[in-house]
Order: sequence, then C-alpha cells, then structure tokens
Amino acid sequence: MNTINTLKGKVKKNWIDHNGHMNIAKYVEVSDNANDILIKKVFNNKKNILFVAKKFYIENKKELFINDYWNINSSIVKINKNFFFSKHEFKSSNTNYRVAQVLIQMVPINKKNRKIYEFTSKEIISLRQFYHRDQNLKTFI
Repeated sequence: MNTINTLKGKVKKNWIDHNGHMNIAKYVEVSDNANDILIKKVFNNKKNILFVAKKFYIENKKELFINDYWNINSSIVKINKNFFFSKHEFKSSNTNYRVAQVLIQMVPINKKNRKIYEFTSKEIISLRQFYHRDQNLKTFI
C-alpha cells in the first residue's frame, strides 16, 4: 500500500476567499484532517505518542471553486527515526486534475516526558507500508 484515499468532499460557500476560490486556510484544515486519518492508520491509535506538525508546505496547481468536489490521496514521503513527512494530494473530482499538494512534517512526542520520541523498528516498518517515493519533493524536504 503506497497511498490511501483519506478524505473527499465539496467546497462550501464559506470556504471561498475574496479571490473567488478555496481559501488557503481550508487547504491546511482539510489536509490536517487527512493527516489525522493517515496517522491513525499507521499507528493504530497508539496512546503514548502525540504528533506535532513542525512544517507545512502547500503547492497549488489549479484552483477549487464553490461546489467543486475534491478528494485527497495521502502517503508518507520521507521517514526518519524521529519525524516523517506526509503528502496529501488534492484532486478535483470534477476534472481529475491535481489541484494542490500539502506536505506536513510530523514530529512524534512522548506524552509522558514531552520529549521527541524515536520510532521503533516496528513503527518504521509500519510507516513504510504507506511510503510513496516522489522525486519531485527534493526541493521541499
């Protein structure tokens, strides 16, 4: 498994900015929700770790407008012993065009001592199940 469909929806009227297209804050909000779904699938609701978003990168290719339908495919694109990057690719359901991609660097924190958590080898194997190599991301990460 490389990518999973995490969310789909429709652009609502209150998501539109003064330029007439989906507000960038909604891309952040929706991709954060997709990220939560991905983390739950990878870590199966592990109780002793919380995840902090350290960096967000957003790259828009096309715009979404009111009443456009969209879906998000999510994957892991970089893995380290104490962080990973997830990628959330927005596609227009109307045209099947890639509209945007959002990259999020996630850092695991131990809930008890509030220090950066180091992934176990089993957790890294679990992350790799959702790994998708993407050569185009080198400039971002």
